[in-house]
Amino acid sequence: MSGQDIALKKGYTAVDDAYVELLHPSVTKAYYELEEEGKLKMRTYAYLMVPENAENPKAEVAHIAADRAKYSNEYFHIVGVKAFLDGVIEAHTGWQIDDYLDTPSYHGLELFNDHDKMVELLVEADVEGLSVHVHSVGNGATKFMLDCIEDAENMTPA
Repeated sequence: MSGQDIALKKGYTAVDDAYVELLHPSVTKAYYELEEEGKLKMRTYAYLMVPENAENPKAEVAHIAADRAKYSNEYFHIVGVKAFLDGVIEAHTGWQIDDYLDTPSYHGLELFNDHDKMVELLVEADVEGLSVHVHSVGNGATKFMLDCIEDAENMTPA
């Protein structure tokens, strides 16, 4: 019995895959092929990764929108963009406002910290009808993201 069969038997019918390409860049295509072969039984809602401080957020979102058009179907559907802002608290990689108490002058990793690029990413994703899923663990990352959302809400797409 497959994992899908077990989940379906227990009443689960859908799953979010918050970072489809985590294991390999061809996973998006693999999901598509599984559906084409009638082997994908659970609805899978996927988010595709954007690089940290993407050089051209508009192009990144356009690429994801193109993949959505190419690969999305009834059971596999690309619904958004995924960005990592920081790491995790346990490893001292979560982006904090203040320094870690046991590591003076260090407040974690700021993986995607370019405000203007994040605002552009948010606006472009909205234009394309894509959700934005961020990995934001530390309070610094969360504050950064809330500030970006506020500024994106005040912009009118070109």
